[in-house]
Amino acid sequence: MKMLTAVVLTTDKFFQDTASYFLAQRGYEVLPTTAEASPLRADLYVAHGGTAATGLVQQVLSAASLAASLVVYETACSTATWQRLAQQDAPVGCLTAADGLAELLACLDGLPRGERYLSARAAHLLQTPASTSQSPLDKLSAQERNVFTLIGQGLGSKQIAETLFVSSHTIKNHKSNISRKLAVASCRDLLSIALSVAGQTGKLVMYS
Repeated sequence: MKMLTAVVLTTDKFFQDTASYFLAQRGYEVLPTTAEASPLRADLYVAHGGTAATGLVQQVLSAASLAASLVVYETACSTATWQRLAQQDAPVGCLTAADGLAELLACLDGLPRGERYLSARAAHLLQTPASTSQSPLDKLSAQERNVFTLIGQGLGSKQIAETLFVSSHTIKNHKSNISRKLAVASCRDLLSIALSVAGQTGKLVMYS
């Protein structure tokens, strides 16, 4: 059986490593990002911002049809772009920089079934003028958002550290920074907020 191939276009090394790991778990061979970004060279592209990701989206839109699945983050996708991408025959997904790991995994799991995926945050951003106020979660770094997402799945610090391949001390620091940025007074309050946000998305992914 032919192995599916994937390319992750991003300037975020942490995102690159994390996305590549979970793609490999789903049977994808992750190709080097030095390869030319052509929709004909891989079965799946994850465009996570930067000039390469934006260029890929524009290349897809200029092509007659999309020959590969595409996951694009809103930093490389406007409302008009998403509307055009959604008209493609191949499955596409759109997320935001604030969406955590759970959203990406839910999106990846739906693509083989031919599903289009638009996260709740992406839908809100694509329909809201840029002048609107930022979500508090926008203050978090990519690593902190992933930690926040996993907290919302009920994982403890040790489980989060194992999932993200970092030390428990690093997770403790991330939690401290998240609490400070979200103005949360205690670990219990942080857990409550994370669980609430996870419940609003309705897409929890549990790790064994």
